[in-house]
Amino acid sequence: MPPKKTKGNAGTPTIAPGLGRLPADTYDPNVQHFKMIEECLQAIRDHPVFGPNIDTLDPLPLVPAVAGDQAGFLAPLDNAALAAARDSGGEYVCGVNLLWANPLESVTPGVPIMAKALSDLVHRLMARGPKVVEDRLEFVYPEDNDRGWRKCCPEELQHAVIMAIHERMMLGAEEDELLAWRRVVLSCPAAFIDLKTEEDIYFHATNKRVKAEQDYRVLTHKTTQMIFDVYNFKVRKELVSGTLTDEELAYLYKTRLLKVKRSDQEASKEDKDRTSPGTIKACVTVYEKMFVHEKLRDVVLKAKQDHLDESPFASVHKLNEIVGMCRQSVVKMQWLLLTTMHRFETNHLTAREFSARNLQGAGTKQYGLVFLRQREMKLYLLGPFMDGRNFVSSAKEKLREVFESRDSYVNLLRPLKDEDTEAVDCSWQATWPNSALKLLELIESACFAVEGQDDATVRLAMKNGKNAQELLHDYSPFKDAIADIDEELKKEMKKIQEAGAVDDGDAVVVPAAAAGSSGASNATAVSADSGTTEDTIEAKREAAARRLLKSYLVLESEEDKKSSSSLASSLSKHHLLKAAQQHGNCIVLFDVNGFGEAITAPHIRKPPLATATVKKLFEAVALARHGTTSLTTLAPNEIYIVLNGGRSNNQFASKHFGVGPGVGRSKCKGSNIVWREILVTFTPDSVQNRKWHTSKRALATMKCSQKMFWWFDASTDIPLKSHLHVPGNNGCDMMGPFVLEPWTSLPCMAYELKKTFWGKRRQAVGGKTVTGDSDDEGAEQDKSEIQEDSGITNEEDIPLPDVGGGRGTAKTLPPDCKQPVNYHEVPCLLWESVMHATSGSQIIDLTPQTGRLACWAVTNRLGYIGVTGTPAQKEYIEKEVFQAVIDAMSDPSSKLYAPSLADPGKKRKKTETSGAQTKVAKTAAPEPKKTSAPKAKAEAQPKAAPKAGAQSTAETAIVPVGEEPKTGEMSAKLKAMLEAAKLKSNNTQE
Repeated sequence: MPPKKTKGNAGTPTIAPGLGRLPADTYDPNVQHFKMIEECLQAIRDHPVFGPNIDTLDPLPLVPAVAGDQAGFLAPLDNAALAAARDSGGEYVCGVNLLWANPLESVTPGVPIMAKALSDLVHRLMARGPKVVEDRLEFVYPEDNDRGWRKCCPEELQHAVIMAIHERMMLGAEEDELLAWRRVVLSCPAAFIDLKTEEDIYFHATNKRVKAEQDYRVLTHKTTQMIFDVYNFKVRKELVSGTLTDEELAYLYKTRLLKVKRSDQEASKEDKDRTSPGTIKACVTVYEKMFVHEKLRDVVLKAKQDHLDESPFASVHKLNEIVGMCRQSVVKMQWLLLTTMHRFETNHLTAREFSARNLQGAGTKQYGLVFLRQREMKLYLLGPFMDGRNFVSSAKEKLREVFESRDSYVNLLRPLKDEDTEAVDCSWQATWPNSALKLLELIESACFAVEGQDDATVRLAMKNGKNAQELLHDYSPFKDAIADIDEELKKEMKKIQEAGAVDDGDAVVVPAAAAGSSGASNATAVSADSGTTEDTIEAKREAAARRLLKSYLVLESEEDKKSSSSLASSLSKHHLLKAAQQHGNCIVLFDVNGFGEAITAPHIRKPPLATATVKKLFEAVALARHGTTSLTTLAPNEIYIVLNGGRSNNQFASKHFGVGPGVGRSKCKGSNIVWREILVTFTPDSVQNRKWHTSKRALATMKCSQKMFWWFDASTDIPLKSHLHVPGNNGCDMMGPFVLEPWTSLPCMAYELKKTFWGKRRQAVGGKTVTGDSDDEGAEQDKSEIQEDSGITNEEDIPLPDVGGGRGTAKTLPPDCKQPVNYHEVPCLLWESVMHATSGSQIIDLTPQTGRLACWAVTNRLGYIGVTGTPAQKEYIEKEVFQAVIDAMSDPSSKLYAPSLADPGKKRKKTETSGAQTKVAKTAAPEPKKTSAPKAKAEAQPKAAPKAGAQSTAETAIVPVGEEPKTGEMSAKLKAMLEAAKLKSNNTQE
């Protein structure tokens, strides 16, 4: 039996000295680490420079006996001097073999070693090179009959040297360098100290950790390590002294630990104060109620290993509060810990937000109770709610499998890391009816979504005393989703009854097409036992595509929203808008080239900017994301990017942020915004192919560049990296050159449909047109820019689609005449490069244009939010993205490739792909026409001007990529060009 405690002076407990050994069944978190150290040691022994006896060699002398041999850094161990120092009770310092100390022994057994902190020390030692170890090993004075030496210092420094030598060996270090490392091993500083008991050894090593400074702060125990250390010390101490109270343990630490003030003035954290009885009690409670369970212990240890002091669980009082909040329930603690980690790893929760104070109290910052209530909601939805309704049996089983736990949700539906998304097959959703799909969305958004968009609703319901069932049925958006599910169930039951299906498990209702979607088939009943036909595969493929679009695509039309607040209200319904990014930044794009279209000469004039509309777009995004229309303060990881379309006046964008071109280079008062200017360049040949005219008189009139501006918070992380498709890196102030596609390669549309597509964004631009007429209606462009576009003489015609003569002219176009949707659209490769350069993971596009960027984003599983100008543009982009997703499912090189849904007979479309910039076709300009003498020129007057609408569709049609022109089409184009040239010559002479 352990000895009984004796009473000492009042307030001073008398505790027997000494420590026992930990029980053999005590959990050891360092098993794998020690195995790795053993492997490193064996590799060192196997190397000829070190040899198999390296751990038994004597230390190097200061002066080698043989010339050319290695010398030590300090005097080696001398047994006589060691005995004299031991008798005097002082310290003895000398050089020893680093491996004389057993690297597999620990003064504090059972305390986890922080691998990340140790790895940082290893890399620092490698960068420093093979030099004498800055710290020292420490041993207890051995007795005459001792066979081994007792180490009394932390083991991390010795492990770091062993790992550094092994790492250099693996990297192929030269023999001279390895010999230098051998010298480090055989001449390691060491000190022998007079310590009498095991308890003295423990406190000496613990004090050494307390004193650790700067580069050796790896020795300082983190919170999780402290919990293991305090509990194991209590167990070992009670084997000798009997049961100890929290106050008695705190007294031991108070009398034996050093009080150290850091050199960097770092204040000691309250939850690491071992002299407090409350801290001792919290450590023991957390270990006994949480860490004894492997699945809970692993979550906390992994968070600490990966994030060290930045872990959301870096507080013993926080963990103690979680134990009390969950009433020591293992399943509740596991749910709360995993929910916290998932939000933390996806950057939706910070360690500061998940504080012990917020856990203890209620209010807007309470998270613990919210997470537990979401678990209750999950149990209700997967239990009574689902069982009380006639859902498809196979869907019920799958939902219970997917939502069984946080881990199953991540592994089967929504991985936390983008690179793991490809390994998850969600094609099982393709055959589900709409009711089951909406139930899946409800469970995911209400109970598992890491964005936390409904946390405020849950807090409000809890404040009003509502349980999980009442919360779901009484509060939006949950009650609205339940109403939609019940409505879908009624529709599906009616169809089943009409089809004569009686057994719930024998029929599966294929979901109907979403409103406004393209390529959707009507809902049909498919027998579960029937063979897979082409029709069912097509239905599954379309259903899977619709599911992807719901997850990654949001489109809202700006035209029917009268104000920024109404547009913001529509946008805020989508969780993608407020979602913080998983592994990158949120990019808000505005491309002047794609804002709209100029009625007058749209091929040379950029679209006019409606100031009110631009203001509404920027304010709506700010209001939807942050609750304010002001952009003078941006959130971290939020980047606004504007491509100016070659404009000379850029205040239209800068005035929203209070800083930028035309406003100033210094930050405005109270603003956290910084901005960058980047020159985007294009190849001269591709620019020439798009110009209507060139000048022989003026210099540098062909613009081969545009300016791009970035606005972002000063704390936004934009790591330095090389550009994706062009030379250079994102640290440069230039990006390019990019190749502009010729007009024949751009997406085309009938002229009549195009007017509906652009709507009010198709406006007249002032200044002289190519016909000489003037049109000032709706002019919002600078006169200097108009002159640059159209005031050049001695022009050389270049082939282009017929654009008409503009408003107020006799020349019009037939409704079915094909034109590029946007004459000035830049290649999608440019935006791919921008997303790569900014580490973007989500796009808010204020100028979606033809949806090419939306197609790229969705097929790469990036969230895309587009604000279109008209409902027609929204519908067009939806169809384009839907078809792009369908095609990607059959493309083995796509992230969306699904073998079970692929169409083997489908031909891959020839579209612009990453890395294929050099393959874009370049349309060469025709040979310049020779100008005849004035007399001949006068005789070549046209007989009559072309009548309105006289041009045929064939003469103005744009040939899509990959198709051959129709017979006779080129001659018709040349004929039309000749007539235009004659007409212009006539006007010039008049």
